[in-house]
Amino acid sequence: MEQTFYKEMEEYKIRASNIEKQIKDLKREKAKLEKSLVEAGTEYTNILADEAKTGEKAEKVKLNQLQKKKESLQKSIAQYDERISLIESSKKESLQELIPSLHDGYKRELDLLNKKIEVMKKNILPQAAKYLNYLKLVGEVNKRADLLHEDFMREAKKATDELDNKYRFGRNKVDLKIYNTPNESEWQYGVIMGSRNGMKHWDDQDNALQRGTLPPQVELYNLTGEVEPVETEARRKIHKAQQEERKKSKWLRD
Repeated sequence: MEQTFYKEMEEYKIRASNIEKQIKDLKREKAKLEKSLVEAGTEYTNILADEAKTGEKAEKVKLNQLQKKKESLQKSIAQYDERISLIESSKKESLQELIPSLHDGYKRELDLLNKKIEVMKKNILPQAAKYLNYLKLVGEVNKRADLLHEDFMREAKKATDELDNKYRFGRNKVDLKIYNTPNESEWQYGVIMGSRNGMKHWDDQDNALQRGTLPPQVELYNLTGEVEPVETEARRKIHKAQQEERKKSKWLRD
């Protein structure tokens, strides 16, 4: 899905990224010092171990150098720890400075998207009407195939019973499954795309495909082209339109 970017968010992310990079760089430098400290400590310990094994006195200058190196590294590591801690503790405060402008940008972009959704929303019912009208058309053709089969079997039975066994499970049918849910029985139609919330989506599609009936909102749209999402209002407007049509027809006859 396409992400939405806007200048305030970009500025916020850049600052957050820069802080993270700063911390990461400091930790990397600290890790190098810690490695050097381990090496110096190992060398110091090995010199003392050799002294114990051989009985030869260790070179004091070398030991002092290593000891000073260790102390210097420990001091540097502590300074890095302090810097890292300071940046991490101030990160939230630094980002908080941008929150007001970030929030303004978010509200602006959200308002733009909501306006776009409002425009698109007006076309949902017309698109659903096209879909359900098409399902109804498919159902009508399917019904014609049923009637064709019934007429054939009725007439053929007048001459022979041999076809009863051949068509004991009915006529050859086109599988009208579109989508299946994982726990759906094989014999059920797999239409799960819907035009309304809840279980109504199944009723809308099943009624259009199997019974040739449409929800009131679609009937009104087909009748007048009006988009009315509320079912009770759609029924009322259909009734009104039908009354006006009857009055008009009566006037033309008279």
